[in-house]
Amino acid sequence: MVMKDVAASAPGKVLFAGAYAILLPGNTGYSVAVRNRARVWVGEDDSVGESAPPSITIGMLQSRAACRVDGKDWSATYGKEMGPREKDRLNYVKNAAILALRYLRASGEDIRGLHISTLNDPGFTQQLGTQKTRLGSSSAVTVATVGALFKYCEKGINNGKENNENRRIIANLSQLAHAITEKSMGSGYDVSTSVFGSQAYRRYSPVLIPEEDLDDEALVEAVEKQWDYYVEPLEFPKEIDVAFGFAESIAPPSKLIQAVRAFEKSHPHSHSAVMDALDKADKEFIGLLKGFEPSRATQLGKAFDKTWEITKELGHLSEAPIETREMSYAFDAARRVGAWGVKLQGAGGGHTAIALCPDHSTVAKVQGAWGTVFSPLYGVEISRDEAGLRAEDPKTGFRDVADSLGLMLFD
Repeated sequence: MVMKDVAASAPGKVLFAGAYAILLPGNTGYSVAVRNRARVWVGEDDSVGESAPPSITIGMLQSRAACRVDGKDWSATYGKEMGPREKDRLNYVKNAAILALRYLRASGEDIRGLHISTLNDPGFTQQLGTQKTRLGSSSAVTVATVGALFKYCEKGINNGKENNENRRIIANLSQLAHAITEKSMGSGYDVSTSVFGSQAYRRYSPVLIPEEDLDDEALVEAVEKQWDYYVEPLEFPKEIDVAFGFAESIAPPSKLIQAVRAFEKSHPHSHSAVMDALDKADKEFIGLLKGFEPSRATQLGKAFDKTWEITKELGHLSEAPIETREMSYAFDAARRVGAWGVKLQGAGGGHTAIALCPDHSTVAKVQGAWGTVFSPLYGVEISRDEAGLRAEDPKTGFRDVADSLGLMLFD
């Protein structure tokens, strides 16, 4: 029987500026939150006795992947019919829940039995062909899980000065949990966007993610310290419409990044020069976004295109297939029908294409001009607020959403 329940949600992201350069400390990128959200529900399980160690049941409603976590040693028992892909996705929730609960219990919270369920808004985790659209669902569910557990402990998580400290710690816990699950360290912009919303971002120092396992005392110290990332909330201009498209990747982002890193090792001076030029172009684009005026839309589009031209040059120098000839033709076609600027998000090589457009009619023209190269992503929309992580009503913000999708909570 569930005696108490809460819910939280966090948005996905699209990286408009900062590809590759954002991996280096000091460089600035711009990430936009999308309206599509990961939602997490946490309910009390009163069948766990007061003297028993914590017990957590975790379920992902849309895949029916599930596990039970024993709080005595934080070991997990997975459902028997789960495949490797479902287990990998579930681990984002499991690792986020374990780190958050360890932190909260070490901070004095008495948490015993919990049910945790997750679901994603329609259109968020679209699978086109054999690949995902890479809109940041893993970072969003990580943040929403940590946020929901803070909310369960009656800690404020919504955007507002009174909750700044809680949101800062949620961000640090989520960065750590996401890095543990990924078994690698990125720039952290995706997690930061899920917490704080659309933003200009500079990464934290890599040394803040410890290589070794942390005991509870060291975990509290690690996430409560002041991390040196930079976040400046920056809402995407309402005067700009965006067309999104998708193409299957010709190379995984990890391989593209490996190629660029190999180029850095073999040609450090050339790599540094390209990265400096890319960061300068990114900052020019971000500067035009601040205090945006419609009269500067063409200038903004040219700055957007410039960030992509330098990214393509990086691909040429490092022999990384960042853009195909067919993609280049599709981008030119988009500009001919009125797009101000066009590029691929993130590392390139496929996945999500972005076109800045003056209105809805131009969005439709761009999606038509892309032909068979990019499939339109109709369910993806830019978030027009800075909310990021937020508490949800557990009925209207989770259970009713689950009901509308024909899904049932785990118990």
